[in-house]
Amino acid sequence: MTQEGKLACVTGGTGFMASVLIKQLLEKGYAVNTTVRDPEKSEKLSHLKELQNLGPLKIFQADLRDEGSFDDAVAGCDYVFYVAAPVNLNTDDPENELIKPAVQGILNVMKSCLKAKSVERFVLTSSAASVSLKKLRENGLLLDEESWSDMDFLTAEKPPTWGYGVSKMLTEREASRFAQENNINLLTIIPPLSIGPAPVARVVPGIGMALSLLTGEQKDLQGCLRLKDK
Repeated sequence: MTQEGKLACVTGGTGFMASVLIKQLLEKGYAVNTTVRDPEKSEKLSHLKELQNLGPLKIFQADLRDEGSFDDAVAGCDYVFYVAAPVNLNTDDPENELIKPAVQGILNVMKSCLKAKSVERFVLTSSAASVSLKKLRENGLLLDEESWSDMDFLTAEKPPTWGYGVSKMLTEREASRFAQENNINLLTIIPPLSIGPAPVARVVPGIGMALSLLTGEQKDLQGCLRLKDK
């Protein structure tokens, strides 16, 4: 099924997941706007230039920290896919490098959607880190729509990559609040490890964690989304 005449915005076009999404949208007949922080870094945009051969793809400069910077990219769009997010898992300052930028970023993009008045649906790409980071005392972990990671555990004990999980939880909650208050059609997806072929050449952290299931290398599990008591 094609979607000719429909315009979608995909934030974070230099990312692994965003590049796959852009390719699929173009192949289905959508016109696509995508955003990047620094259009001057041509080495990070080479895959986007190639994807322009598949269909109408425009590249906009925007930064999650700057309110209003997404206005042009979102204007006239039928759908907005929020894929860009801070992902510095090894930061020494999760509060200022992960959590605050993530929360402010989602609000900035959603405010641009309100200005556009054309967005039919806002799709938030979250992470399994928002639902599965908790200390297990027995085997088995059943997750559903009501599940959240353990905020008290993450902020008190600060296990590896704790700030990433907190940033994803707070991003979801702020997005849900803002969507309800402003009548935005919000859909949230919770992807686990991201692996597989993609137009972008960068390797994502999830590949190392996935390979650890085969190699048994514990160091690759630092960012694992399931923590257990010893």
